[in-house]
Amino acid sequence: MKKIFIIGILVCFASCFSGILTNAQALDVNTLFTTLKSELGSNIVAANDINAAEQPIKKILGMGASLAEVKSVLLDFIGKGFKGNNLSSLVSCVSDLMKNKEAIKGAAGFVSQAIQQASAMGLKGDGLVAKVQGIVGQKKALGSLFGK
Repeated sequence: MKKIFIIGILVCFASCFSGILTNAQALDVNTLFTTLKSELGSNIVAANDINAAEQPIKKILGMGASLAEVKSVLLDFIGKGFKGNNLSSLVSCVSDLMKNKEAIKGAAGFVSQAIQQASAMGLKGDGLVAKVQGIVGQKKALGSLFGK
């Protein structure tokens, strides 16, 4: 009887504690996003572009990527001329690969290579982004087949 009582208390404690961690993590992601936004500022990146990519950026930060890593990814994509929804879509591609256990550097590198490949085909804008999403989808499918 004591064991059941102790186990019940431990389960209750664990469930309460995990809720605290989730709220703390959400607060940290929001704080990190705000910091990123202020570091990039309007001189480097338009606020609208960062705002458009807010959700995938927060997902990446929530998966443990550092602020410097996310900043590097954003500057790479922005340097290639992407903004707004297209920027958001590309950051989502990185996030999707990270969900498949890919490290952020590998995921971002793969997306950059896919951009180059699509660009070499003469694609631009939405068509290029759609091609990149297709290439990322193929990699995710292959990764799930081979256990990555």
